[in-house]
Amino acid sequence: MISKRLKLRLRSDESFFKEARRSRFGSLLVYSKKNTTGLQLIIITPKATLRTAVARNNTKRKLYQLLETAFAEQTTLPYSLALVVQAKYAQEFFAEDVAAIAQYFIKQAYVVTQ
Repeated sequence: MISKRLKLRLRSDESFFKEARRSRFGSLLVYSKKNTTGLQLIIITPKATLRTAVARNNTKRKLYQLLETAFAEQTTLPYSLALVVQAKYAQEFFAEDVAAIAQYFIKQAYVVTQ
């Protein structure tokens, strides 16, 4: 499970989806927005994509675990990320998608600091 300080609270930021940039990484749609508090993450699994709560929770658990390992050393990245699961049967590709996401945002943060 991801730590509370890395969890993005969308209720406190009502304009997140209006101001965020959209990117697609395989079966994941990523909304990203720069912030000053460090890396924050949330995973959204729509009911239309995964019908049962068990499937949604298992998917979230797996993605949070992958994100935690991908961003283990990079908790100071200046981004808020919301990942939306877009495909029902894409769980085998999540590791590749999360690795691509991590690589992209770590590279972006490095470019910004230079």
